[in-house]
Amino acid sequence: MFGSDYLIPVYLLQACLLMLFNTSDKLSYSEIMTQSNLSDDDLPRLLHSLSCGKYKILSKEPNTKTVNQNDYFEFNHKFNDRMRRIKV
Repeated sequence: MFGSDYLIPVYLLQACLLMLFNTSDKLSYSEIMTQSNLSDDDLPRLLHSLSCGKYKILSKEPNTKTVNQNDYFEFNHKFNDRMRRIKV
């Protein structure tokens, strides 16, 4: 997973989204929406917090600051930070 151990406290819905990447390397916005059964109101906010914030747990294509329905997401295996406890 990461190069080191991190403590990343997340909300339940954020954890559910991260769990989707245990079985898939790359997911589209629509695939995440279908698998998580989240509304179009909640999903962009949750994906933004994981891919566009200070700590980018997920990588996003294209690499912009907004989440759109045509974006793709993948787990950021290159994630690294000097802090061991990270607040998303």
